[in-house]
Amino acid sequence: MNKFSPKLHIIALFLASSFTVSGAESINFMDEIITFFDQQLAEQVTNRQNHTIIKSADELRLYAQIKSPEFPLNKLNKNDRATFLESLEFNESGLTTFDIHALRNLSSTDRYRVLSLFGVEHLSKLIEPESQSTDTGGNASFSPVVNPILKEIESTQNQQEKIQRLKAYYQQQIQPLMANHSKTLTTDDTLKQLLQDLGTVSFYVDDPEIALAHLRVFQQAEKKDLTTAEDAKSAYGTLLKSRLFGEAEAFYRKHPDANLPPVPIILPTKTEDGVLAYAAIADKPNTFQTVSVPLLKGKQLLVLAHPNCHFCFYAAKAITKEPELAAFLRTHAVWLSPPDRHFIWQPFKEWGQEFPAIPIAIVKSKEKLSTLDLCCTPTFYFLSNGEAMDKLVGWPKEGRMTELKAKIKQHFAVEL
Repeated sequence: MNKFSPKLHIIALFLASSFTVSGAESINFMDEIITFFDQQLAEQVTNRQNHTIIKSADELRLYAQIKSPEFPLNKLNKNDRATFLESLEFNESGLTTFDIHALRNLSSTDRYRVLSLFGVEHLSKLIEPESQSTDTGGNASFSPVVNPILKEIESTQNQQEKIQRLKAYYQQQIQPLMANHSKTLTTDDTLKQLLQDLGTVSFYVDDPEIALAHLRVFQQAEKKDLTTAEDAKSAYGTLLKSRLFGEAEAFYRKHPDANLPPVPIILPTKTEDGVLAYAAIADKPNTFQTVSVPLLKGKQLLVLAHPNCHFCFYAAKAITKEPELAAFLRTHAVWLSPPDRHFIWQPFKEWGQEFPAIPIAIVKSKEKLSTLDLCCTPTFYFLSNGEAMDKLVGWPKEGRMTELKAKIKQHFAVEL
């Protein structure tokens, strides 16, 4: 088959307009040439749908001129096509943003073919068809849907890669959109979708800038009565996770009926040389002492744990039954919880009462532990100058005592 391109389509227009045939004959002749090139180009595109052919706005402008009904973009109805084309944004790597709602009236095959033009056909299966969508209530008929790009990022197994990709998505997609509407995000649809997308990003990323963006979008949506109780909990949790306690306190006071946990009282520390964490003070409700944990120098054992994790409970129970192991961990191990969105004092206080020799403190920030996956609990990290040399992940009910002792012997040269 001959190869055709958008450039040939333009040439066809030029040739057709250059002939001196007059009247209706000129119009018919031009239409025949353009139709021929449309059909050839559409056929070429259809037969190479597994290859990205539109990587920029310039290429989009050329391909959008194809009139053939077989061309994937022309499977959209007039309004959806206009909405979809207007929503497309590109960077040097290709497509970065598109309106998923405009594709929901298409069949699964046509959605796949449209997205294959841009090399993102794998996202088609994540778009819910219009016939299956439901309205979740509220004052607007629009209901935000799961963003397929974010859903694909969420499926990333490597936590550090996931966080970096989510940050990049915020910087490349959400931030420019908010900058373009610096005073108000004009439509209800935009506000509700942005609120959902920011909730997804901030669930994984504890970043003050993203948390404040989340708060701003929530406040604008709230003014239009577009928010739910879950939206309020998400925005508040983002503020706590990013350690914006002043903003969290103002939010808490403004939403007395949202059933939010109170903002914790944080007592400062005199030194900030190590990894900062918050330790619950048993006799002072909702109060945490900031502590500096020396994890960045020499050999250390970091136990990533959470008091509500029953696997962590199994591990702690087993360790306390081994006097020599328990004594070793008291002097060589630190038990820390991942940055917590809820920051509830009670579970940490109860853990401390159950296991006074191994209290769990909450990491203030991932910054100094950025190379570690602070998600799975329990995880035993064997550190050298703050870098993980080895790890043991998980603790089933039957335990992993033999493996733990073997790793301690390997890294600390201690027989237990």
